[in-house]
Amino acid sequence: MASSGRRSMNILLTGPPRVGKTTAILRIVQDLGSGMCGGFWSEEIREQGRRVGFRVTTLEGEKGILAHVALRTGPRVGKYRVNVSDIDSVAVPAMERARRSGRIIVIDEIARMELYSSKFADEVLRCLDTGRV
Repeated sequence: MASSGRRSMNILLTGPPRVGKTTAILRIVQDLGSGMCGGFWSEEIREQGRRVGFRVTTLEGEKGILAHVALRTGPRVGKYRVNVSDIDSVAVPAMERARRSGRIIVIDEIARMELYSSKFADEVLRCLDTGRV
């Protein structure tokens, strides 16, 4: 039970790749209005029809590279190198701002790449504790 007396809960959307989870989340955010939500979403980076990486975008429009084949440093996940710096400087602050402001927290992806950031993992737990994910 949240302190306001209202019931709170987290909603986790799961499913295999490319079934429309991110699309569904973005439609919900659009329907609720941008002022109600904060956080981030992820998308593929494609070049000449090939997936070469992943981008993280905050609901405020800030962008970063989550992982890319051209990166030379960072943890490796398959053919990609993870950009922990952008996770820490883009995704984590977006979650933190949403948590502190009382908005609904959108965390589009919690997976191996993101979890190379201990700051990300810690902030996800703090967000889940709010019951607003």
